[in-house]
Amino acid sequence: MQTDWLIDFRTLAETRNFSRAARLRHITQPAFSRRIRSLEDWAEATLVDRSCHPTQLTPAGDLLLARVPGLIASIQRTHAMLRSHTPSSHDTLAFAASPWLASGFFPGWITDLSDTLNPTSTRMTVLEPRAGLQHLVDGHCDLLLVHACDDLPLAREAAACEFLSLGHERLLPCSRPQASGAPLHSLPGHSRQPQAYLAHATDTELARTVESALRRQSHTTHLHRVFECDSLDTLKAMALAGAGIAFLPESHIHRELEQGLLVPAGDALDVVLEVRLLRRRPAPESIQGTPSARLWSRLLARLGASVSPVSADRAAAGQQRTHPELAELT
Repeated sequence: MQTDWLIDFRTLAETRNFSRAARLRHITQPAFSRRIRSLEDWAEATLVDRSCHPTQLTPAGDLLLARVPGLIASIQRTHAMLRSHTPSSHDTLAFAASPWLASGFFPGWITDLSDTLNPTSTRMTVLEPRAGLQHLVDGHCDLLLVHACDDLPLAREAAACEFLSLGHERLLPCSRPQASGAPLHSLPGHSRQPQAYLAHATDTELARTVESALRRQSHTTHLHRVFECDSLDTLKAMALAGAGIAFLPESHIHRELEQGLLVPAGDALDVVLEVRLLRRRPAPESIQGTPSARLWSRLLARLGASVSPVSADRAAAGQQRTHPELAELT
């Protein structure tokens, strides 16, 4: 039996819909259905009444659902304790991060910490924030890099985490320059001549962040979506080719800005994001002496008393500075 099956089952119980539950779990519906069947095979009982709409649990399913939180917590605690006694866990620090933080923020940040980490090696898994949070709470990584606008709609998982603020990152609207140095495409554009917009793929974290920033503007921005992609490198290449305006993390384009190959297309639309490092709220006996515990302690010392770890449930209660999404959903 796998922990993922229990989380799948809980998600299905909450949504009462196979398609919606599969989307929330970031897998196809056929694969999701197979995992529910695998859980039923393990349980040797039918857990879901598929003849009902919306989907209903059977009495056996209700019985299991009541025990799911305890089962997941017990498995995760055991997994963490076992990892702490595995030789590789003492010299490898496992990170997960969204694509742009992994390629833009992380390399400079982790290199800056090389003296702190030595001789620990690091491993990175690149995931969208929702999947990354699940990856973290399932014990598949030690630490997760996100930003303050990330959409993390998993109340139970968020409540199991705490975070440190590492700094800030800007998303800049940028364009290829003209010979004069002015942007080839500039904001806000005009209703009769909207500016070409190189957009992040729909339903990605950066797409949601940019669209939210555009909606908050006091003036109308006239953009015409001419291209969409989930790759930062491809969007940057399109902007360098002069195809339009792209909103890109400053850390991802700092060389192009310094060399004048890209220029800001509208300073008023800079989006400032807080970068945060999440970890599971630790059980002291399971993480003492681990690389993640040592790094967390040293980051606290380096960042100083003005920045402290904030647990999601305390953030929800408003007792310290809050993470908007964690506070809203926990």
